[in-house]
Amino acid sequence: MGNVRLLSEGKAGGNVPDPITSRFGAQQIAVERPDNVETITDAEWQSMQEKVLHELRRIGIGWGRYLSRWDVMRPVIDRTDGYDFAASDFATGAASRAGIALVGQLTNRRGPIDLTRVFYPGYEPLMDRTAFMEYVRITVERYDGDSDFGLPEGHAAFPDCDLDRDGKITDDEKAKWGKSHQIHCWELVKEPVPPAQSLPQRPGIPAGQVVEILEAGWTAIKQADPDALVLFGGLAPVPVGGIEALKKYFNEILSAGGGQYFDVIGIDAFTHPVEEIMEIHREILKSHGLNKQIWVVQIGTNAVGQGRFAQEGGTLAKQDAFVVKGFVRSFAAGAEKVFWGDFMYRTDEADPRDVWHDYGLLHYDAVHKRPGFYTYALLISKLEGFTSVRKVNEGHYLFQFADKPPVFALWKEKGEETVDLSAHFKTTEVVITHIIDEKDKTTPRVERFPATAVPITEKPVFVEASGPS
Repeated sequence: MGNVRLLSEGKAGGNVPDPITSRFGAQQIAVERPDNVETITDAEWQSMQEKVLHELRRIGIGWGRYLSRWDVMRPVIDRTDGYDFAASDFATGAASRAGIALVGQLTNRRGPIDLTRVFYPGYEPLMDRTAFMEYVRITVERYDGDSDFGLPEGHAAFPDCDLDRDGKITDDEKAKWGKSHQIHCWELVKEPVPPAQSLPQRPGIPAGQVVEILEAGWTAIKQADPDALVLFGGLAPVPVGGIEALKKYFNEILSAGGGQYFDVIGIDAFTHPVEEIMEIHREILKSHGLNKQIWVVQIGTNAVGQGRFAQEGGTLAKQDAFVVKGFVRSFAAGAEKVFWGDFMYRTDEADPRDVWHDYGLLHYDAVHKRPGFYTYALLISKLEGFTSVRKVNEGHYLFQFADKPPVFALWKEKGEETVDLSAHFKTTEVVITHIIDEKDKTTPRVERFPATAVPITEKPVFVEASGPS
C-alpha cells in the first residue's frame, strides 16, 4: 500500500508499537447485530467483530473505546448470582487477540441494565454506593491481568479457564486466561453535563453527585488494580448556557474535590473547535492546581447525511481531509490520545437510524472502507512515535521524532499557496504524500518538490525530507 504501513494481521511485535503507548484510537467499534438476525449465528456475529478488531490493529490503531453491543464492562446486575460476564469476556479476549487496548466502561445506572437503552453510563445519580463499589471491584479484578477474578471458583460468573477441556482448572490456565483478558483503563461518568444545547431533554447530574460517583468508582478501581488509569469520560456536549455554563460546571466539580478521582479527562470535539475545548479544560485544571492528561475521546465528521454536530464534513472528500485535520489539531493542542468516532458504519447512504454511522470509516463487514480509513492508516504511519508537535502557522504543523527526520502536516484553510520549508530540512528536495481521497483507491500519491517551493491546497499533505536530514 505504498507509504501506508499495514501491520501483520492481528499480531503485535517487531516494530509495532505497544497498544498501551499508542496515541491513536477508535470510538464505538462494536458490530451491531445485523437486521437479518434470524440468518446469522452468534459465532458468525463474533467472527465479524474479530475481523473488525484485527482491521483496526492492522493499520496501527492501538486503542478501542465502546464495544457496548458486547456489554463490555456492563455486567447485568439482575441475575440470581449477580453477574453475567460472558459477552465482556468475549470482547476482552477478542481485543487481546487483535492487540487492541480497550477502555472499559463502568455504569452508574440504577437497577438492571437494559442494553437496548443504555448508551452512556453517566445520566443518572449514583446507585447504591455499596452495590456500585462491589460491582466495580469485581469487574476490575476480573480484567486486571492476574488469576484472581474477584469471584470464588464454582460461581456461575467465574470465567471458563479450562483451556484443555479436561474438567479441571489449573493455576497455569487461570494465569493464561487473566493475561489474555486485560483492561487497565476504566471510564467513569460520561456526559453528565446539565441540559445540553443539542440534547435539552436530558437532565444531567449535579456536580456534587458527579464527584460522589468518581470517588466511589476511583476507590474501588484502585483497590482492585492500583496502576489502572481512571478516565473521567467528559462533560460534553456544551450545555444550554453555552461555554460559560460548561466552565462553571467543570469548576464546580473540581471545587468539590472531583479532581482527586481521575487520572485522565476525556473531551468530545464536535460543536466547538478542539483547540477551544482543550484550552478551556487545561486552564480550569491549572487553576485548581491539577495537571491531568486530556484525551480527545471522540472527534470526527460525516461522509454523508446532514452531519448532526459535525464540522467540516458532508462528503467523502471532506471527511477524508478532516481525519488529518482533526487529529493534527488535537495533538497540537496537547491531547495525549485521540479517538475517531463513531468508527463503524452499516450503509454507504445516510443512515436514518443512527446519525453517528454517517461518521464511520469502516463497514461492519470489515471489508468495505471509506477513503478516510486509508488516510487514517497513512496518518498513523507518518506520525506514530512523535515526541513533539508545534503549530508553525495556520494549517502548518511540525512533528518531531527521536528516531527519524521531522514531518510536516500541511494544508491551506482556504485556497492554495506555495510555501518555503527549506529552513526545516537539510535536503534541497522534499517528498509530499497526499491523502487518499478517492473511493476504491487505497494508496497515496507521492511527489517531489524543491523545499523552497512546496505547493499546498485545502487537502492536507505530509511533507518529509527526500533523504537523511
